Parts: sequence; C-alpha cells; structure tokens
Amino acid sequence: MRFGWKAAAAVSILLLLTSLARAANTVPVGVVIQSGVGPAGIIETLDETQPPEPEAPPKVARQHPYEVPTEVFNQIKRRGIAPGDNGAKVIRAGSLVGRTQTPTVAPPLDISFTGLFASNLAPPDPCMAVGPNHIILSVNTRFNIYNKNGATQSANSYATFFSNVNTLPSVFDPKVVYDHLAGRWIVVILSVGTSGSNYLIAASDDSDPRGTWYKYSSPAQIDGSTPTTHGADYPGIGFDSQAVYITSNQFANFLTGSFMYSKIRIFKKSELYSNAAPPLTYTDITRMQDPSDGEYTFTIKPVIPHSPLNGTFLVNTQGSIGDNIELWRITDPISAPALVHVATIPIGSYQAPPDAVQPFGVALVNTNSSTIQSEGQYRNGRLYFAFPQAHNFGGGEVSAIRYLELDTSGSISQNIIYGADGEQYYFPAPWPLASGNVAMALSHSSASSYPSARYLGNFPDDLSAGILKAGDTTYFCNFCGGRNRWGDYAGIWGDPVSPRKVWFFHEYARKPQPNTWGTWCGSITLENHSPVLSDPGPQSVNEGETLAVNLTAVEPDGEVLFPYQILAPAPAYASFTNLGGGQGQLILTPGCFDVGVDTVYIVAADSTTPSLADTTAIEITVLENNCAPSAVRSGPDTVRINQCQNRLFSLAASDPDSSGSISFSVGTLPTFASVIDSGNGRGALSLSPTISDLGPYTVQVFASDGQDSGVLAVPVQVFQKGDLNQDGALAPADVVLLLNCIFLSLTPPAGPGACDMDGGGLSISDVVVHLNATYLMQSLPPC
Repeated sequence: MRFGWKAAAAVSILLLLTSLARAANTVPVGVVIQSGVGPAGIIETLDETQPPEPEAPPKVARQHPYEVPTEVFNQIKRRGIAPGDNGAKVIRAGSLVGRTQTPTVAPPLDISFTGLFASNLAPPDPCMAVGPNHIILSVNTRFNIYNKNGATQSANSYATFFSNVNTLPSVFDPKVVYDHLAGRWIVVILSVGTSGSNYLIAASDDSDPRGTWYKYSSPAQIDGSTPTTHGADYPGIGFDSQAVYITSNQFANFLTGSFMYSKIRIFKKSELYSNAAPPLTYTDITRMQDPSDGEYTFTIKPVIPHSPLNGTFLVNTQGSIGDNIELWRITDPISAPALVHVATIPIGSYQAPPDAVQPFGVALVNTNSSTIQSEGQYRNGRLYFAFPQAHNFGGGEVSAIRYLELDTSGSISQNIIYGADGEQYYFPAPWPLASGNVAMALSHSSASSYPSARYLGNFPDDLSAGILKAGDTTYFCNFCGGRNRWGDYAGIWGDPVSPRKVWFFHEYARKPQPNTWGTWCGSITLENHSPVLSDPGPQSVNEGETLAVNLTAVEPDGEVLFPYQILAPAPAYASFTNLGGGQGQLILTPGCFDVGVDTVYIVAADSTTPSLADTTAIEITVLENNCAPSAVRSGPDTVRINQCQNRLFSLAASDPDSSGSISFSVGTLPTFASVIDSGNGRGALSLSPTISDLGPYTVQVFASDGQDSGVLAVPVQVFQKGDLNQDGALAPADVVLLLNCIFLSLTPPAGPGACDMDGGGLSISDVVVHLNATYLMQSLPPC
C-alpha cells in the first residue's frame, strides 16, 4: 500500500510508468460492482429549540480512537528528493516571480462571523454548504444553521440528530452539501463501533434546512449484500441529476486494522428524497486499482457539479508520493452503474507535504498526505482539484498547494504549485465560478504566523491570500497521540443566489484557551464584469423582406441579464425579440421606402449594475428591390351583400418604385368576383353572388407590375336573397322593408338592388315571392 511501506523499487517502477502511454476509457480490472439495500428511513422535523452543544475543553477530551487509523497516519512520512516544478507552473505567494498576469488583491470580506468552537474531537473537519437563504456549518460533532447575516437559526448535535437511526457509539467525519439541482440539503456522517460501521445520511424535504428531514442508516461494512468487517473512514460526497455518491476508505476490523480498499456507494435520489423514506437501495463499487501501479485506490473523491451532469467523475492521487493522478467516471448510475477508468494523468512528481511550522518552535501542525482532501468540482466540462504537497522554493521544503484543472478526457489546462519560501499552505478546497475565477479556502502558518484560516478569491492571481481569521496563538493537540491534528478538510461554497459571492469556512488556532481550535466563516463578492455581446457584423436586407439577426450575450459572472434593448434613434423597421438565456433576435422588416444605410445599436446590461453593459453597433444596408404594388378599394372593411345583388367597388393601386403599368386580377375563388381593369392603376371590383353563393368569403385582388404582385384581401359576407336587414333569416321585418322599398323608395340595409325578388323590377309580385319563401318555405327564384 502507499502509506510509507512501499519498497524503494516501487518508486522506480512508478517513475518508469509515467513514460508509458496511458490507457484511456478502459473498464478497470478487478473492480467489483454489487447491489444492496438498507433499512427504511425515518421522517423527522428539526428541533430548532435544541441548545448548542457546550464548548468542551480539549485538554480533558479524547479523540475518537478510530478517527484516523494509526496504521495510516501515524507513520514516518516517506521523504525523497524535494520535487521541483516537473512541468507544473510555480506561483510564489506574495511575489511577482512566475506570474504572467498582473496580480490582483484578494477581495475583502463582506460578511464575517464566528463559527463553531472546539469540541471533544480533533481535528474539527470543517465543512459547509450554502443554499438560497441559509448556511450550514459543520464540525466533527455538530452542525449549525445560519442565515446569511451570520445569525444562528438552529444548533444541532450529530449524535442527537441521528439518534433514531444510529445504533453505534461514535460518529465522525461529517460532510454537508446543498444539491442545487434538486433544492435539497444532504448531511452525511460516519458511525462506527466494535460490531459495525454505517453511513448516516439525512436529506431535507426542500431548500429550507430548518424543516423536515429524511434520515437513514446505510451499512458501510456490507459490500452490496456481502458482509465484511471493514469500517468506512474519510468520506467524500458528490451528486448529479439522478444519484448521490459517497466514497470512503475501508479498513479491516471496523477501523482498527489495515487499509483494504476504497468504496463508492451510489444512492438513487428518487429514494433518498422520497417523502415515504423507503429502504435505500444502493450500488457498491469496490476494489479499484490504480493502473499506474496496480495498488488499491486510496481516498478517491467525487465532484460537486456546478452544471448538470449525468454520472460523476472521480479523482485520486497516489497517496504520499507519486507523479500521476487517476481520473475515473461512473456512467448510467441508476439503471446499469459502471465504472470507467478515463486516464492516468502525468502531472510531475509530488510527495506528502511536511508538517507545518508555527511560531516559537511549537509542535508542527499535521498536514496529512498528498491526497485529495476536499471534493473536486465540475463546471461546464472542466474538473478542478487541489491537494497539499512538499515543495522547495529555495529555502527548504514547505507545504504547498498543487492545483489542477483538466477536461473530462484528462487533458490538463492548469497545473500549478502555489506557495512561498518559509510559508506553509495546507488543506485546500477550490471553487470555480462562472467568471472563470477560482476561489480557494486553505490553512496557513509560518515561523512568524499562527495557524490561520486563509482564502483566495482569484487563484492564482491574488498576490497574497486574504485572512479569513488570523490565528490567536500557537496550537498543540495534547490528546492526539503525538500528532498535532489539523483539518481534515476545508469548507467552501458558492452562493446559489449571488453568483459572484463565495463563502469560506476553516479553522484557526484560538484563544482564550491554549491549544484550542476555533472556526470562522466569511464571504467575499468578486468583481462584477460587463456582459459580452456578440457582434454579428454588417447586415443587408432587401426592401420589402424580413431578416432575423441572431445575437448572444454572455454574463461572465453567471448573473441574470436585463432584456436586450435597442437604443434610440433607431429605424422604425427594427425590433428586438428576447429569447431568454442571453439569446435574442434583431428583426428587420424594411419597407419599400427604407432603401439606404442605417445603424442599429443593441445593448445588453448587467441586472445588478445596469451601467455595466456592452453595446454593439450593427450596420444595416437596405437594398433596392422591386416592391410589389399595393391596392386599396372603396367600401366598408367587410362587404355585406345579398344573393343576386350586384355591387361595384373602386380600386386604386400604386407602385412605390415603378411608373410602369399596373394590372388587376382576382383569385379563382369565389367565382362571383371579377375585376374591371381601367388601366393606370385604376379599376373596380365587381361582386355578383348567385342563388348558390352563401356565407363568408375572402376575395383576393392582385395588383401586378409584371414582376411582383401585391394582394388586397376583401372579406365578403353573402346573405340570403330577401334578407333585407341582413340578420341571417327571412322574417316579417324583411317584408316591411320590402314594402318600404317598393312603395316609399326607401333603400333597405342590404343596399340597392336587393328588393327585386323575381328579377322583373320592383312590383307587388316581389312581395308575393317573399311571403311564399318566408311562410311557405318556397324556393326563391334564381338570379
């Protein structure tokens, strides 16, 4: 195994392997995948009245005997030649050496408040998550819920919180995440005893952690359905759109024996988040071996996804010494989970960091080994990881930070060693932002600086790390069995509501009690940037036609854009349609008199600071084009006419770009419509519906200049012969109108020519015909 007892020959073999071609996307040999099921969960509402756990003086406390197995960490760290850069870019904190960009200043804290104080366990294992309105801060024995002003909303002991599902005596190594893909909180902690080992899991029922939780105990000593006596230690947690992933190192005899292998357990969100708290089924993946050396994988960590992800990625280093990292992927986690080895990635040699010095020659602070201590991150196809390692900047070996950014195939885009001569940096946790910035939480100490909580807002461009909380004094854990325990990880989380805000949570050496750790939480807000609006370049469109021009605006900080706007003055033919998500279309509909060149100005603005905006100027050329003539007619908007009635409506047409002749025509239907073309753009529309024509019609009149035709649509409603008031029925009222028409020469609403019922001129016989049709249902004579 890789914790200090490998033979020296293995190192040579390891170095030789880095020169060999790396196999990619292969199914690992020896991996075991098994399914299992645990007991049902319970549903409980958080007791917000529970008082905070009192601070415990560490000098009388005892570390959990299984917190970190002696066999793994109570070793003499394997030392070799202090690695050089080995292809990694070296950035010196506080120095311009090695920088290709102008350094920035770490953003100031905008919110800062005290976290949880020392408990009866060391190290504190600080971790955190941030939701829309709340923050959860966690240490080894408890977690608190805060609002975003730092006010405590709920204080909770893990032992009490999980008391109804946990039957084992000790709980340790917590993890907390906010699943922004589902709006849920997840808390995970391990429990162990002489007869068992469990993953204790709780999921909230919504985005408010102060309400209902679904709580479970899942047996960690069982691989699928196969019982073992292996206990789980040092968990990792990740999730995707369908599943939650927990990783752990498995040790024999419930953590009192040797390291056996790493485990990945997959839970279905559909069960974990169910309000029925059903028994949790799971899939276990065990016995992964690093292809570079054949050893069992140690401390494999999944990623936190910032953007949707199906399945997950995982990474592990080679432990205390190596020159590669291993990239893995889990596919189809619900239906047919599979583990794929993506790549063995050479990054240059690294080895476990030395323990960190602090003032007055007090005992060195334990930095653990060169494993991935906090979860990696995934954002838009990129993976981000950090771990501590030894590096000599010229004045001797110190603990430095190795930072890696790679794509999902394993191709590295950033490989950085960060630190400084005489300065100790350890327990890092990175967080990538939409802007491309990477924030980082980390610990720091030196011969002149007490162990403190630090942060970077613009890694690696910040000249120096900002101080989250300076150490008050030296630190020595006098109950840690000779090891001055610190860590084991750091808390960092981006605010899901404010994309430029990042929260940090880490430990520091605290007064008034000597040799005591404390924790501190704070946030920074990174610089706001203007949106970047695409420039589609000059556009041309023919007069009388329509052109849609696509535009895209990118908000580099991940914030919401104001809708696009067209700045005045702008041509009347230009309009804009916002499609959402930074997409939009400029719609151009120039008329036949808009020939020429115009400039349209489009602006995309930041929603929080509208003055941060990007404007693009688009030159529009409207080209000369033959425009179809347009026609108008006399009469009402809708022509109302009776069967056998003849009506004429004058027509006039004009051609905006031609003085040539214009001709009129009508469509093939209805057949009772025709045009009289008088020339010179003048004419008439003739309507003569027969006894068989009844109902609504649309008559199309075409005006043509010989190349293009304009269309005039004429709505026509044909009523029954004799329906003189055009109300849709023959009735006595129509007889009255007919008598007035014959004897008083009064024109009915139907208009002239509607009173001649028999086609022989106006007479009393028209009345007889109408009465027979109205009362005797006789057919009306044809036209």
